[in-house]
Amino acid sequence: MTVVVDPSTYVFTVNRNDVIRLAMTDCGCLGVGEEIAAEDLDYCADKLNMLVKQWQGTSDFAPGLKMWARKRADLFLETTKSSYLLGPSGDHWVTSGSWASAVTTAASAAAAVTLTVSAATVTDVVNGNTIGILLASGVAHWTTVSGTPTGTTITIAAALPSAAASGTKIFYYQTAAQRPLQILAAMVRDSNNHDTPLAAMTLNQYELVRAKADSNTTGTPAAYYYEAQLGNGRLYLNLFPANLATYPYLHVVYLSPIQDLVLSTDTPDYPQNWYRALAAQLAMDIAPGFQIPASKELIALRNDSVQIARNHDPDVTRLYFQPYADDYDGEYPDTRNF
Repeated sequence: MTVVVDPSTYVFTVNRNDVIRLAMTDCGCLGVGEEIAAEDLDYCADKLNMLVKQWQGTSDFAPGLKMWARKRADLFLETTKSSYLLGPSGDHWVTSGSWASAVTTAASAAAAVTLTVSAATVTDVVNGNTIGILLASGVAHWTTVSGTPTGTTITIAAALPSAAASGTKIFYYQTAAQRPLQILAAMVRDSNNHDTPLAAMTLNQYELVRAKADSNTTGTPAAYYYEAQLGNGRLYLNLFPANLATYPYLHVVYLSPIQDLVLSTDTPDYPQNWYRALAAQLAMDIAPGFQIPASKELIALRNDSVQIARNHDPDVTRLYFQPYADDYDGEYPDTRNF
């Protein structure tokens, strides 16, 4: 029997310098086989990064890009907050699957700087992890792991402000998630991994929520409003979370920023069907910098490649009409009031 090896591959890719070389060749500022001058490379790299950032998250320009840029993250709630910063330097906002939870195996008194957990948990936790502990008071205490855990003991940087019972939950992670450009779906996830969807509010709807700034108004969040802002985004809830033991975090599907192209070997954070469009648009963008007029052929190449790319991977949705869907003073079909 003859074994036939399939020679097919599906992994074609380009890096930052490949795109730049193609663009410079297409616009006529670089000959085939010529080397790119350092100054020209820097100029084209800046233009390419501007391009990939401008195309990110543009729903009316290329709906399919939203599918490829979707990420999922979890936001740990706090009873003292109804608004949260989402981003690398914000609140406890973590890529789904990159954090873990465990339970303590002994009680810890107020002012304690150690937690007792299973040996398996100690193996998983590392020095510098951000760690949260649900206290007996119902508040989450967040700090960092100090030193390498040993045996069944984790040492924390900031002492517990009040006691924590045996069997209480802890959550730990290494790095925060990126700032969302847009939140596509959000839900409260309970301790049994059951989800309750949150309704999205407009700015006006959020501002009309009377109890949003009242820390005495607590419960399970039912609606949110999000502003991308700069640095970190800000997520607003319609009330303060009440029960962290039952509802410790939100699960969020969001539109992520496109990665920077810094190194020559960096691969564009785009699907393969966008490579031609990136090179063609970059050729159009850099041509004026080299005092080269855009030819009819270059314009046609850009228009053709971008149009084809834009029509790839259209999102599938269902459109329906629902009475009172935007009436936050009225009653929803599920009888919730905001």
